[in-house]
Order: sequence, then structure tokens, then C-alpha cells
Amino acid sequence: MSEAAAISEAARAFLKEAAPFDVVRQTTATAEGWAPTQWRTFASELGFAGLAAPESVGGAGLGVAELAAVAEALGETLLPIPWFESAALATLILNEAGGEAHLGKIASGEAIATFAARDQSGGLLPEALGARVEGGKLCGTAHYVPFGAQADLFIVAAREAAGLSLFAIGRGAPRLSIEPRTSLDLTRPLATLNFDNVPIDGAQVGQPGKSAAPLMRALDHASVVLAAEQIGGMQRTLDEVVAYAKQRVQFGRAIGSFQAMKHRFADMKLALEAARSALSWALEALATNDPEASLACAGTRAYCSHAYLKLAAEGIQLHGGIGFTWEHHAHLFFKRARSSSTLLDPPAHHRERVAAGVLDS
Repeated sequence: MSEAAAISEAARAFLKEAAPFDVVRQTTATAEGWAPTQWRTFASELGFAGLAAPESVGGAGLGVAELAAVAEALGETLLPIPWFESAALATLILNEAGGEAHLGKIASGEAIATFAARDQSGGLLPEALGARVEGGKLCGTAHYVPFGAQADLFIVAAREAAGLSLFAIGRGAPRLSIEPRTSLDLTRPLATLNFDNVPIDGAQVGQPGKSAAPLMRALDHASVVLAAEQIGGMQRTLDEVVAYAKQRVQFGRAIGSFQAMKHRFADMKLALEAARSALSWALEALATNDPEASLACAGTRAYCSHAYLKLAAEGIQLHGGIGFTWEHHAHLFFKRARSSSTLLDPPAHHRERVAAGVLDS
């Protein structure tokens, strides 16, 4: 058994017990809006918070393939914990940008980290930055920060005279305010961060003005992990729909026996398997340092976002009347599909990257 497979098995074993859908729904309805108890076990006791952190800071020193294995398992359950934000996204950025000093507490699960960058337009990275450096202080506002109200550390992308810089800002920083926001996807809460001349002494990550390239590399890697999460959601959606179609009876027959239903299931399966092929392409490209790795990441991200939205919508439709109810979990997958499609830039942007890469080759 490969290391990624063993990690996937361990993650699924925990999530099977800790994250049934009634727990997920109950958790999103609470004032906290997430699952801190499950997070502590998953992150600290099981060690999933430090998979990508280097061994020198107490991490496992593993790569994107192992992160993808965990992401897929989480995508099947939608447990509202900040694993992607902290153990994948923030950790990958710090790895690329030279922020190892901040990784110890993240790897142990002691601190939750997230990435704060976008302006209110929600435009493309790295252009649409909400924060800037003025007079040696951090100013502006970062919008749509995932798990921003729960995080202890913010990896902030900001514009300064020399270019794009990254800063590690603690939750208790002076003149930093955090506003939780209501979001479509209740399993991935958002917040707004306001920087009112926040001090940045000692907070710089990497070289001033030279963080654009490492940031975009990290976002490419993180996009593959997010694609794996989307595939987990696709697989669970298809499994649930097929199981329902075997049980639901109309006109004296299980609805899954009707040819029209079989065609739709086949289309869903085809989309899922194509997504898995895209993920395999990206993982292989990253593992072998393929010159087209960035193109593979963009293609995977674009396709998986489109496919997940398609499958999640079908999941609601094929469940019939119950699929439209709040009590059923089909809507949770649709909302996750929608939110994840724009979390690291929308599919249209990644399709343009693929087109540009093909034309240049």
C-alpha cells in the first residue's frame, strides 16, 4: 500500500465515525459554525495538520499526492474544519515563500492558518489584492477569507512599491479587525479582514516585493489539492444518487431501472472518471517536475470545478422532491461545488491559462 493510500484509509476511518451528515448539518447551524473538537483530533492527534510541513518543524515532509488523498476523503463528508486552508493552502504558500519559521504551530495543529488576499471585486490573483503596504504598515481589506474568523494566523498577500509581498499576521495584531460573513457554503465559512495600519515588523515572509512567483506556484499546487476535494464530493454524490435510485420505486419499479436514469448515471460516471484522469495528470506532472506542470494544474482545476457543479446539480435533480429540502444533504454538495469553483480563481480563468499554454507550446 502506498503512503497516500494509507493516509487516505486513516482519514476515511476517522471521518466515517466523526462526520456523518447529521453532525455536519448540526455543526453548521451552531454559533461556532465549524467543528473544533473534530479538528483537534484530526489535526493534532492524527497528525493531518502537518503532512506538507517539513520534518525540521515537526511535519511529515510529504507532497501534493498525500494532501490530495486527505482532501478527497474530506470532500466526501464536508466536515467543516479548516484542513484545506491551514494544512494545505497556507502551508504550501509558506513552503514556497520561505516561511518555515511559522510552520511549527501549524504542523502540530496548535494554530490554524489561512490565506488572505482578495479585494472586494473577487478578481484574479495576484492582481486583485485587498491589502497594501503604506508607510511601513499594512492597510486595506482582505475579503472572502476562508475560515478567517477561526484562524490564528493569516498569510496576507499585499502590494507594496517593490511588488507583491507576503506577511504572516497573528490574530491578535494591533488594529486588525475580523468580521465573519454569511456565505453560501456554510461548511466553509468566510470572513473579512480589515487592516488599519497593522504593524508588519518581523512579519515579512520571503523577500520584499518578490513573492508573486512563489505564491502562484503554491496556488497551483493547492489547486490540485482542491480538485481532489471536488472529486471526493463528486464520488459521494454519485454513490448517494445510485443508492437512492435502487430504493425509490415508481410504477412498480426501482427508478434506477429506467433507461433515462441509467443514461444520466453514465454521464455522471464519465465526468467523474475524466476528473480523476485530470488529477492523475497533474499529480504526475508535479511529481516529475514536468515543464507543463502549471498547465496540468490549470486544466485539472478548470475541469474538476465544472464537473463538480454538474454532478452536484444532478444530485439534487435525481433525488427528486427530497433533494430540494434543507434536511437532505444534496444541497450541501451543490453549495460546496459552487464555493470551491471560485476559491482559487474561477474555471474560466484556468481555461484561458490552458489555452495560452497550448498556443505557446
